[in-house]
Amino acid sequence: MSRLNYERHQEGKPPAKPCEIFDLIGGTSTGGLMAIMLGRLEMDVDECISKFSQISEEIFRERSSWFLLDRKARIKGRFDSKNLERAVRAVLKERNVAENEMLDDGVSRGCKVFVCATSKDTKEVKRLRSYTIPDELNIKPTIVEAALATSAATSFFDPVTIGFRTFVDGGVGANNPVNQVEQEASNIWCPKSGDLKPLVKCFVSIGTGNTGKVALDYNAAKFAQALVDLTTDTEFTAKDFIARWRGHYEEGRYFRFSVDHGIENLDLAEYRAQGLIEAAADDYIHHQEQKFKIQSCVQNLLKKEINAGKDIENAIQRFQQSSPLPEAEPLDSEFTVPFDLTGIRYTAQFIGRVSELAQLRELLLSNEFNRRKVVVLQGLGGIGKTQLAIEFARRYQESFSSIFWISGKTREMLLHSLASVTRRLASDQNDEAIVEDMKDSKGIEKRAKEALNWFALKGNNKWLIIFDNVDKDPSGEVEDDEAFPVEDFFPGADQGAIIITTRLRQLQELGDFIHLRTMAQDDALELLAASGKSSVFKDENDDWNSETLELIKKLDGLPLAIVLAGSYISRTGMKVAREIARTDQLAATLLLFLSSFDNQDIWYGLLEHGKSGWDAPEWFEEIVSDEVNFYTVIGTLSDYSFVEKKENAEGYSMHPVVQQWCQGYLKSAKNCKSIYIAAFACICNAIPSTNEQKFWILQQRLLPHANRLLPFFQENFSVLECLNDSKILEVVSRLGQLYTEQGKLAQAEVVLRRTLEKQEKILGADHLSTLDTVRYLAQLYWDLTKLAEAEAMILRALKGKEKVLDQSDTEILRLMNSLGAVLYLQERFDEAEVMYQRVIEANDNRKSGQDDIAAVKATNNLGGIRSTQGRVEDAKKLFRKSHEMARKTLGPDHTLTLKSLFNLAVIYHREKNLDEAEKIHQQVYDGYVKAFGANHLYTMDSLQKLANVLRDQGKLATSEQMYLHVLEEREKGGPAEALQELGLNYKAQGRLEDADTTLLRALKSQEKAMGPTHDETLEIVEQLSLLYLEQGRHEEAEAMKGRVHQPPASEARENP
Repeated sequence: MSRLNYERHQEGKPPAKPCEIFDLIGGTSTGGLMAIMLGRLEMDVDECISKFSQISEEIFRERSSWFLLDRKARIKGRFDSKNLERAVRAVLKERNVAENEMLDDGVSRGCKVFVCATSKDTKEVKRLRSYTIPDELNIKPTIVEAALATSAATSFFDPVTIGFRTFVDGGVGANNPVNQVEQEASNIWCPKSGDLKPLVKCFVSIGTGNTGKVALDYNAAKFAQALVDLTTDTEFTAKDFIARWRGHYEEGRYFRFSVDHGIENLDLAEYRAQGLIEAAADDYIHHQEQKFKIQSCVQNLLKKEINAGKDIENAIQRFQQSSPLPEAEPLDSEFTVPFDLTGIRYTAQFIGRVSELAQLRELLLSNEFNRRKVVVLQGLGGIGKTQLAIEFARRYQESFSSIFWISGKTREMLLHSLASVTRRLASDQNDEAIVEDMKDSKGIEKRAKEALNWFALKGNNKWLIIFDNVDKDPSGEVEDDEAFPVEDFFPGADQGAIIITTRLRQLQELGDFIHLRTMAQDDALELLAASGKSSVFKDENDDWNSETLELIKKLDGLPLAIVLAGSYISRTGMKVAREIARTDQLAATLLLFLSSFDNQDIWYGLLEHGKSGWDAPEWFEEIVSDEVNFYTVIGTLSDYSFVEKKENAEGYSMHPVVQQWCQGYLKSAKNCKSIYIAAFACICNAIPSTNEQKFWILQQRLLPHANRLLPFFQENFSVLECLNDSKILEVVSRLGQLYTEQGKLAQAEVVLRRTLEKQEKILGADHLSTLDTVRYLAQLYWDLTKLAEAEAMILRALKGKEKVLDQSDTEILRLMNSLGAVLYLQERFDEAEVMYQRVIEANDNRKSGQDDIAAVKATNNLGGIRSTQGRVEDAKKLFRKSHEMARKTLGPDHTLTLKSLFNLAVIYHREKNLDEAEKIHQQVYDGYVKAFGANHLYTMDSLQKLANVLRDQGKLATSEQMYLHVLEEREKGGPAEALQELGLNYKAQGRLEDADTTLLRALKSQEKAMGPTHDETLEIVEQLSLLYLEQGRHEEAEAMKGRVHQPPASEARENP
């Protein structure tokens, strides 16, 4: 409320109390007391906290009993209920409210209030209300009686009698009353339909804190306390409610706030722990995630009109009844374009979505057309967004002068759709010119601009544009060349109406937001029947049969899934997979096989890789024997619309709903294991060597498929073991290499450890395939900075391979270079130099004349040693030589080429050659983004070094944004270095307090990761010492300075 009132003040509005913002407040126990104070007594939040603290101190000061049970084994109140009653009466007196005033005094207020209490006789939760509901039993307590009843917590206070009924604390049955609030609101505002969700703008649930997990102990003394713990734990209820209201939760219309740690061991009587509670709450609300939630909640509540509360019933009634639209002005014939759905697939019999259609109507047609209105329809693929938009357009076409359908799949398709608008506007003589323009991109751009200009004409204000399937993320978080900001293609004038259908939640910022949920069961059943022969789905009594009800449950209310299922089932009375299995067994197997991959990017070349390196099953050989056969079989799946040819790209995609069906069917299929193993073989055999040109492009394309199969690998590794197939194990080992190269180190460790264990058992410790896995593990340990483990693995692999390979063999050179890199990082520079020289000499003696990659790395790494030794010119020469070798051998975009440039840029930075350093670091960063993606650890390292240069150039605002981005990514691992650089950036801006706080965070993180005496830890200590001197904090500066012993090590990047 503090943040809300701050925002209201900024808008020139007076402060508001909760009773002026919320239409209904409900609570239980302590929450019930607060509900009465905030809603019925109309306190502001500060006064409520003050009065609640006053009550707590009065009632919990001393116990009336230290025993949980009386002599008859009945639960006994530990605190005196009279103290509670006295404290509540004192609050009423201070508020000039009569002590015997009724909770429902007959006065109509904008905020309704109820509290929960449990009937001792029936064990049912009852609601004590400040208002009356027709057809409901309305118990009439005084304010004091309601407060006592809701607070009669088991083992804390004695039960309370109101009239002839006795109540205990509502927490026994509803300690988190969120379900009670939902039911009560439904009874008030939608008693007939019970469909509350479309009516709720903002639902806030405030918890008492996470109690942790409770284990029931069979010891009698502990069991009683566990019972209390279970009845006062609200988080189970909260999780269940969020699952049911997930649409509102994701849309920013339902909010749950509950301190997640720090108060686990407090009970209701801990009134003295207010300081601890405030500290835990302060930590909670200042967490970045909660800041975002609070801001979103405040923005929602800002839209509340304070005087609207009394009229909410009328507003909802108008919404539900879909009252006639205001009489609109006649449509201007100058801008009228006939309604046309040519080329757009739609269902002739639309079912369900009544409330969503009413929302669209309310948002787009209930007001004048004097400004542009935008509605974003968001939901899963297959949820029915497009069909809902079509149905709205068909129903209300007479209310618009023109309706145009624009494909938003890609920027190119959107432009083409916009350009096509001009054909519907043009006279016959202009049509040929437009057709000619549509043949090239410049002409399409020209005509699209003409269309946007037409929508912006004065007086043309009653059009509707539907941007359909805007699913490409333009935020930059996911790299996609086809992504674009759809708002760039809104007409310039503030008029007309726009509907956007999308899977992207972030587009809600563009206008009013409707999240499409799955269909209700009745609607889903009706849609299923309409999609096929209803007799298939019903029994002899014309009721839905059990198989149909089970199918609807599995389809989870997804309209596309329901329509497809109904269509195919009605043809033969069989389930989909069985039908297609009957008509084409090979196509059925291919469908199941493709479902084990990522569904967005499947191409023949990926499957072709699976032909080699193992003994493939007959069905696989038949499918991928040649491209003609593959395209023949997949053509069957395409005819059934189970797969879709990708537009303007190689390969196919599969709808996620279809994939889900197949995966469910596959679990019980006899060939399940062979299908998954075949998928593994395809992916792992396709993984390119790092020696190949632009290897990272294919690696990134394979990564989603690897992620899709990883859970099967973890759960079913025994499948691979029982085959005793060395080829399969070698193939799977490459999966670990892929994860390592792509910076997915946790996944890499899982794969490589399991694979090595089985290879040692099946193949032996010195088998070449086993030693390859050992080498991959060494690379992994290098990236994890586990240098001792990395060295041990490299020595093992080197010793094993030297027995069978020549000293100049690429494998031997690669291992010697890796050993040198590990020795270097352990500051064993002389030993490292010997290794690098051996690699370089062996490379010079090769007859091929082509540089080996190991020699490229060794040259770069030797430059790192020279840099550490202070021989800067020698280091620069070696880095340039390494860069040239890599460029000739691997190409300018290869990561090894970029690493040599990175090291060269670091030296330029040290030499204060800032322009050259910036230029090279920018080149390296762009290369890493292209190679690894924007959030890879190498990319973040490169961005941080670029930010360092910009900071030293005085470009502080730009560098700060870079540091914050790096910090956001690094906090998923170890954020110390990013925090350190951000702190120095604050210091350069003169923000010394921010610098102090940030550097201390960096120090704490570095001490935890590297220890208190590590060079990098001491570097932060020294920077803090200098900061304190600048602030005049001499004693603290001296204390820090005393910890500093040696300067930091070289920054040059090694290549293992």
